[in-house]
Amino acid sequence: MLHRPFLIASLCVLTMLPLSASAQTDYTQYVDPMIGSGGHGHVFVGANVPFGAVQVGPQNIFQGWDWCSGYHYSDSVVISFTHTHLSGTGCADLGDVGLMPYSGALRTRQDKAADPLTSASTRYTHADETARPGYYGVKLANGVHVELTATERVAMHKYSYPHDGTTPRLLIDLDNGNSARPYETYLRRIDDAFISNLDSLFVVEGFLGEGAPPDVSGMIGQYAHGNEPNHHVPYLYAYAGAQWKTVERVRQIQQLFYTDAPDGLCGNEDCGQMSAWHILSALGFYQVNPSNGIFVMGSPLFTRTTIRLPQGKTFIIEAPANNAYNIYIQSARLNGKTYPYTFLTYDDIMRGGKLSLRMGAKPNRAFGSAAAHRPKSAE
Repeated sequence: MLHRPFLIASLCVLTMLPLSASAQTDYTQYVDPMIGSGGHGHVFVGANVPFGAVQVGPQNIFQGWDWCSGYHYSDSVVISFTHTHLSGTGCADLGDVGLMPYSGALRTRQDKAADPLTSASTRYTHADETARPGYYGVKLANGVHVELTATERVAMHKYSYPHDGTTPRLLIDLDNGNSARPYETYLRRIDDAFISNLDSLFVVEGFLGEGAPPDVSGMIGQYAHGNEPNHHVPYLYAYAGAQWKTVERVRQIQQLFYTDAPDGLCGNEDCGQMSAWHILSALGFYQVNPSNGIFVMGSPLFTRTTIRLPQGKTFIIEAPANNAYNIYIQSARLNGKTYPYTFLTYDDIMRGGKLSLRMGAKPNRAFGSAAAHRPKSAE
């Protein structure tokens, strides 16, 4: 008991010593903000503070996935200095409100060429850059020295223009953004991978194993149409912007696995689902998700079909040029208006009206390719 105060005091001294020592050491001197700004690191380069609302730094022209942060070490052209960036992400966004200092004649172009006579963009070298925590500076090839720093909510710019008699200028770009083109590239890669995986499902061959259930039948590659839980799969192409591939698979399945012979079904009827798929697909659409009221377009088998609805309403699907060769939807009109979407809603159908389809022998790959025109699994 007599030693307890001394022990406590000793612990306090030992605990305080390293704290005092660390308070005198500025560990930010060891930080190199350029680490990860090359290769696939996608690290933001610029000035910010922890948990700050702004991340101000140089913006390159987007050239692909490795420009997600807006800056890549391999680049040498700056188009502006923007106020928001992501760091280390696999997709691009932000890059808002760009400021670009230059001098001389009025120029608004931002391009890779960085022609000093026609473009506001300019070149720079890493030898002329300074990057440390909370600060970024660069001497641009156009003669302007840019210095940036930031607080939690504010970015501060300092521009030192050359004293050569030319007019100092500042281009303010409110529509720069680092999201549209990078996001489209990212989405296209995801779509391509998804489509490739679907394609392989329909072509890959293999042994299902001794314990495979007997209703794994109606095979196209490893796709089993005889097993009803798979029935939505051919329509998934439309979700990746390739509705024309849905057309090909749906028509193939209808031709192979639906006949008027005693063995005309490739699997058990399963309380009507095998026939229901065929009926809906023959109308030209299928409900991939039974709970969200979205019917994904395929390829109708008839030139004109009328669905009779309550209260005397009708919904008509017409495709005058439809035949065994003209299987692809070229364009669509719903109730007389251009309809770029590759899906219908339950409400569209139940209100009554007319879906008019222009069919052709070659796929119109643009139909339904835009993300906004594709079906969605949920809202």
